[in-house]
Parts: sequence; structure tokens; C-alpha cells
Amino acid sequence: MVDQSLPAKFDGQACLNRLKRMARYRLVIPLQRSRHPPGYVARGVSAGLFWAMTPTIGFQMPMVLVHWLVVRKIPQWDFNLIHAWAWTWVTNFMTMFPVYYAFYITGQLALGNWDDLTGYHVFLELWNAPVVAAEPVGPPDGMFKLVLYYIFGLLDWAWIYFAIVVKNWGVPMIVGCIPYAIVSAWLGYAWSLRIVVSHRRNMLERRLRRHDIGVVAESSDET
Repeated sequence: MVDQSLPAKFDGQACLNRLKRMARYRLVIPLQRSRHPPGYVARGVSAGLFWAMTPTIGFQMPMVLVHWLVVRKIPQWDFNLIHAWAWTWVTNFMTMFPVYYAFYITGQLALGNWDDLTGYHVFLELWNAPVVAAEPVGPPDGMFKLVLYYIFGLLDWAWIYFAIVVKNWGVPMIVGCIPYAIVSAWLGYAWSLRIVVSHRRNMLERRLRRHDIGVVAESSDET
């Protein structure tokens, strides 16, 4: 009998490998190719991960921009804006609900609300109810009406976000995200600094080896 689970297992493994390659191509390689000082690059990763671990999904890039505008005149705090933007997408709309739920539970525990913990399925239902109720019928005809349709749709989503996150669970989620944001920012800085420094050291060693081989070859030719 053929094991029907094998194709799914192989597909899952292939999907994981594609995600790893994409993450390396879009997140790691740009760090290695950057010509900025290692600390400057690492601070970009740190800033991106800090805002990635906050309940601001959908608004992370503007928040990073404001962060950068505030600190860019301070050399010790300035960071690479492009790298920071890229690393905010570690969390996104696909991972929003489990990440937000982790913030919520952590915040409730930190605030001592042990008897007011919502289960994950209830948490999802509280999100889905207003979202479904606010869904428009469909896109209208005409460019102008279509633009207005998407603008008002974005405003509706912003209001839903405010009503759910800020009004209902704002304090627990903000409190709960703090340890995740701080630890992620610190780990991101340490890891990316190590990656950049190690890559540049390896590149320098390769150049020196090629130089030494060239010098030896020239000496052999002369003799």
C-alpha cells in the first residue's frame, strides 16, 4: 500500500526549504552585501525586529520610518532604514493572530488577570466577527469609485484594528509585547552583528589567501 502521507510530507519540506531560501535571499544576504559599518547594519535589524514584535502589523513600516527620523541625527542610534523595513515582515498578516494572542496572554499574566484569559478560538472569533460584519459587497465599477472603495476599506480596517486592539485588549497586548520586542531586538542585533563581522572576516581572509597564492606564483615564475 502506498503511504498517502509521503507527498504531503515532501510538499511541506519543499515549502520549508523555499521559505528558508527566500529568507536568506531577502534578509541575510543583504546584510552580508551591505557596505555600511556592522553596527549600523545590526541596528537596522534590531529596530525592525522591535517593531515586528509589537501589535502594529499593517503599520510597522510607518512606525519604523518615524523611529528612523527621530534617531537618524544620532550616530550611535542611526540605522539602515531598508534593512529595518525588511525585518518588520518577520511578523505579518499570516502570523498576526498567534503573535497577537501571545502578546495578549503574556500581558494578562503580567497584569495579574489570571481569571480573564481568553482561549485562542474565542480570540479568533472576537476578531472575525467585526471583520466579517464590515466586509463590503464587492468592488464597484469605474476607476474613481474603485479608488474610493479601497480607501474606505482601509479606513474600515483601521477602525476595526483600533476597536479591537486599542479599545478591547490594548493594555494587555502592549504590556505583553514588551518582553518579546526587547528580547527580539537584542537577539537580532547580536546575531546580525556576528553575521556581518564573520562574513567580512571571511572575505578578508579569502583575499589574503589569493594574494599570498599570487605572490608565491610570481616568485616561482621569477626563479
